[in-house]
Amino acid sequence: MLNNPQKISPTLFLNLEEIEFEGKTILYVYIPQSSQVEMCSGKIYDRVEDADIEITKSVDLVANLFNRKSSQYTERQIFPYVKESELRWI
Repeated sequence: MLNNPQKISPTLFLNLEEIEFEGKTILYVYIPQSSQVEMCSGKIYDRVEDADIEITKSVDLVANLFNRKSSQYTERQIFPYVKESELRWI
C-alpha cells in the first residue's frame, strides 16, 4: 500500500524489520520525518503529540503545515551568496 500513489502520496520507501521477541514476531518500521506534506487516501493529517488530526479542509492548518516544514528543511531553499568552495561534498 505504501507504493500505491492513490493511498499514500508521495509514496514512501520504508524497510520493514522482523524481530523475534518471546516467541512472537514483531514488525518494526522506522518512519522518518519528511520535508514533504504526505497524503493518505487523499487526506492530509498532522501529528499532534500522539494523535493524527485530519486537516485537509482547513486552509489555515494546511498552510501552517507547509510553512512549518519549509522552515525546518533547507533542501528547496536558495542561498544566493553561497560559493561552491563553501560546500562540503560527501
